[in-house]
Amino acid sequence: MQRKNRFIAAALATAFLGSTLALPLAASASEDGHRNTAIGLGALAAGLLLTQRNKLPGILAAGGAAYAYSQYERDMVARHRRERAHAYRLGFRRGESYARYYRSRRHYSRHYRR
Repeated sequence: MQRKNRFIAAALATAFLGSTLALPLAASASEDGHRNTAIGLGALAAGLLLTQRNKLPGILAAGGAAYAYSQYERDMVARHRRERAHAYRLGFRRGESYARYYRSRRHYSRHYRR
Protein backbone atom coordinates (compact mmCIF):
# COMPACT_ATOMS: atom_id res chain seq x y z
CA MET A 1 0.00 0.00 0.00
CA GLN A 2 2.83 2.39 0.80
CA ARG A 3 4.35 1.89 -2.66
CA LYS A 4 1.01 2.61 -4.36
CA ASN A 5 0.59 5.90 -2.46
CA ARG A 6 4.10 7.02 -3.40
CA PHE A 7 3.44 6.22 -7.05
CA ILE A 8 0.18 8.20 -7.04
CA ALA A 9 1.82 11.15 -5.26
CA ALA A 10 4.69 11.18 -7.77
CA ALA A 11 2.26 11.01 -10.71
CA LEU A 12 0.17 13.89 -9.32
CA ALA A 13 3.26 16.01 -8.66
CA THR A 14 4.53 15.36 -12.18
CA ALA A 15 1.17 16.23 -13.71
CA PHE A 16 0.90 19.41 -11.64
CA LEU A 17 4.41 20.62 -12.47
CA GLY A 18 4.01 19.72 -16.14
CA SER A 19 0.74 21.60 -16.43
CA THR A 20 2.10 24.71 -14.71
CA LEU A 21 5.07 24.81 -17.07
CA ALA A 22 2.94 24.30 -20.19
CA LEU A 23 0.15 26.69 -19.12
CA PRO A 24 1.81 29.99 -20.16
CA LEU A 25 2.51 28.58 -23.63
CA ALA A 26 -1.08 27.50 -24.18
CA ALA A 27 -2.68 30.63 -22.71
CA SER A 28 -1.56 33.10 -25.38
CA ALA A 29 -4.35 34.05 -27.78
CA SER A 30 -4.23 36.09 -30.96
CA GLU A 31 -5.91 39.41 -31.60
CA ASP A 32 -8.64 37.68 -33.59
CA GLY A 33 -9.15 35.19 -30.77
CA HIS A 34 -9.75 38.00 -28.29
CA ARG A 35 -12.21 39.65 -30.67
CA ASN A 36 -14.14 36.43 -31.24
CA THR A 37 -14.22 35.72 -27.51
CA ALA A 38 -15.57 39.20 -26.80
CA ILE A 39 -18.28 38.79 -29.44
CA GLY A 40 -19.24 35.33 -28.20
CA LEU A 41 -19.38 36.33 -24.55
CA GLY A 42 -21.35 39.46 -25.43
CA ALA A 43 -23.93 37.39 -27.28
CA LEU A 44 -24.06 34.92 -24.40
CA ALA A 45 -24.52 37.74 -21.90
CA ALA A 46 -27.34 39.27 -23.93
CA GLY A 47 -29.07 35.92 -24.25
CA LEU A 48 -28.76 35.14 -20.56
CA LEU A 49 -29.89 38.58 -19.43
CA LEU A 50 -32.94 38.52 -21.71
CA THR A 51 -34.11 34.97 -21.08
CA GLN A 52 -33.10 33.94 -17.56
CA ARG A 53 -34.71 34.98 -14.33
CA ASN A 54 -31.40 34.79 -12.45
CA LYS A 55 -29.28 37.65 -13.85
CA LEU A 56 -25.97 36.67 -12.20
CA PRO A 57 -24.70 34.40 -15.02
CA GLY A 58 -25.51 37.13 -17.56
CA ILE A 59 -23.66 39.73 -15.52
CA LEU A 60 -20.64 37.44 -15.19
CA ALA A 61 -20.65 36.81 -18.95
CA ALA A 62 -20.87 40.57 -19.59
CA GLY A 63 -17.87 41.10 -17.32
CA GLY A 64 -15.95 38.45 -19.23
CA ALA A 65 -16.90 40.11 -22.52
CA ALA A 66 -15.66 43.47 -21.25
CA TYR A 67 -12.35 41.93 -20.18
CA ALA A 68 -11.93 40.13 -23.53
CA TYR A 69 -12.63 43.39 -25.36
CA SER A 70 -10.03 45.21 -23.27
CA GLN A 71 -7.48 42.54 -24.17
CA TYR A 72 -8.44 42.90 -27.83
CA GLU A 73 -7.89 46.66 -27.67
CA ARG A 74 -4.53 46.16 -25.92
CA ASP A 75 -3.40 43.77 -28.67
CA MET A 76 -4.59 46.16 -31.37
CA VAL A 77 -2.69 49.11 -29.86
CA ALA A 78 0.44 46.97 -29.58
CA ARG A 79 0.13 45.92 -33.24
CA HIS A 80 -0.27 49.52 -34.35
CA ARG A 81 2.79 50.48 -32.32
CA ARG A 82 4.82 47.71 -33.97
CA GLU A 83 3.65 48.74 -37.44
CA ARG A 84 4.47 52.39 -36.76
CA ALA A 85 7.96 51.50 -35.53
CA HIS A 86 8.50 49.32 -38.60
CA ALA A 87 7.42 52.17 -40.90
CA TYR A 88 9.87 54.53 -39.22
CA ARG A 89 12.68 52.01 -39.63
CA LEU A 90 11.78 51.61 -43.30
CA GLY A 91 11.65 55.38 -43.67
CA PHE A 92 15.17 55.79 -42.40
CA ARG A 93 16.37 53.10 -44.78
CA ARG A 94 14.59 54.52 -47.82
CA GLY A 95 15.00 58.18 -46.98
CA GLU A 96 13.24 60.68 -44.77
CA SER A 97 10.29 61.16 -47.14
CA TYR A 98 8.79 57.73 -46.41
CA ALA A 99 8.71 58.31 -42.65
CA ARG A 100 7.42 61.85 -43.16
CA TYR A 101 4.57 60.52 -45.33
CA TYR A 102 3.57 57.97 -42.73
CA ARG A 103 3.76 60.52 -39.94
CA SER A 104 1.65 63.09 -41.81
CA ARG A 105 -0.94 60.49 -42.85
CA ARG A 106 -1.29 59.28 -39.26
CA HIS A 107 -1.59 62.87 -38.02
CA TYR A 108 -4.23 63.69 -40.62
CA SER A 109 -6.35 60.62 -39.88
CA ARG A 110 -6.25 61.24 -36.14
CA HIS A 111 -7.25 64.91 -36.17
CA TYR A 112 -9.46 65.32 -39.23
CA ARG A 113 -11.84 62.35 -39.17
CA ARG A 114 -15.40 62.89 -40.23
